[in-house]
Amino acid sequence: MNRALPPGLSLTLALAAFPSLARADGGLVANPGLIGLFFARPSSDPHVGGVDLAAGAGVEFSLVRYERALRNDAFLYGGVAQVAGVSRNHAATFYGMLGGEVAYGGLGVELGSNVWTAGGGGPTSVGLHVAPYLSLGFAYVSAGLHLPFAQGDASTPDLPHFVLTTGLKVPLTLTGSPLSFGGLPSGRPLVHDGRLIVADTATNDLWTDDVSPEVNPLDDVTRRALAAQWLDDGLAEHASIAAFTRVAAQLLAVGAPPELLEDAHRAALDEVRHARLCFTLAGMYGGAWKAPGAIDVGAIRDARCDLASIAREALVEGCLGEGTAAALAASASERCDDPEVRRCLAGIADDEARHEALAWRILTWCLDRGGDDVGDAVAQALRAMPATVPLFDLPRGVDRAVWSASGRALPEEAAATHATVAAGVASRAWQHPKMAARVSAVSPRRAAPRSRR
Repeated sequence: MNRALPPGLSLTLALAAFPSLARADGGLVANPGLIGLFFARPSSDPHVGGVDLAAGAGVEFSLVRYERALRNDAFLYGGVAQVAGVSRNHAATFYGMLGGEVAYGGLGVELGSNVWTAGGGGPTSVGLHVAPYLSLGFAYVSAGLHLPFAQGDASTPDLPHFVLTTGLKVPLTLTGSPLSFGGLPSGRPLVHDGRLIVADTATNDLWTDDVSPEVNPLDDVTRRALAAQWLDDGLAEHASIAAFTRVAAQLLAVGAPPELLEDAHRAALDEVRHARLCFTLAGMYGGAWKAPGAIDVGAIRDARCDLASIAREALVEGCLGEGTAAALAASASERCDDPEVRRCLAGIADDEARHEALAWRILTWCLDRGGDDVGDAVAQALRAMPATVPLFDLPRGVDRAVWSASGRALPEEAAATHATVAAGVASRAWQHPKMAARVSAVSPRRAAPRSRR
């Protein structure tokens, strides 16, 4: 009987290709899923027509970190493992892969080691796994190679395999913020090392305000969904307090005029009020008071205090982000049939519109004061600005009309609003005299940023 490689050696060889996750200190997403595999390799066996074919199914698990999650040039890296049962020449075999992956947008590559344990007493083969892939978020397809480099005793050496893999996976955000959002961007995001920062959730009534929505006409499913959405908004508005604190510190560092500093601090106070309203609505719909806990202030401590960085953040987080938030809140307030919620949304819309105007003033001041590096940074951000965002899913069991009348955006409305605001931001930004020479280099891209619920 042929001997297989010792399990310890096989595991050691596989682990050699596994990337280090030591620096994955945030923005981590776990992706459990199901996979289907199809294998093909040359064969001298006349009974298989020169090609040895195999197929199987199994499970996959990956742990990845997203960088620059709010930008069009977002990328991810991390580790991935696959285990599958395969039918090969009418014998059951085991297939395992352990490695790493890196992706830019929807295109990526897996690199690792895989192990074949042949059925019927056959040898174990360990090889290099290389597989480019295309990912659509919840589904992907890869086409790769298994290149054997170690094998147990066998009369015939193992040959390279072609491996086609398709999979469905469920992204589960572990740290940072979820990768989809439920209808309303809320304030200026707090971003650190490419990930969204929000506080943990506490249970107390410290962040309540004077607002009483009509919750009784709604069914339990809708109330729970609205409570979850307003809680997400409350955490985002709370993070915006820190975001504007960071803006004020950055402006101080570059000698900005007092008017910009005053308005940055006023904006932070606006976000305190927004957060209290959102947490109150979440508590009223959900029947339990929630509040923000401690928040990581590393984004303030590590803020980039140069004109190019300040201008880029003003464009993406302020002009685009808060412009979209203002437009969605205004639209939601007009169709909301609850007077208390309508009042809250109208106030938030007015404040976010002022925050958007502040972002334009900061951007203009940086362009006027800065050199070519500022213009280059803004041009790069404009080219990377997504023209569209993906449609999010409504909470399960919630009626579209009730959701809309409750002051929440529908998927197509959110996507259309983003597209309109993005087009307006691009048109206006390119009109600045410093940007005129760079207009010809524009090539809008239609990829979507990572967003939160």
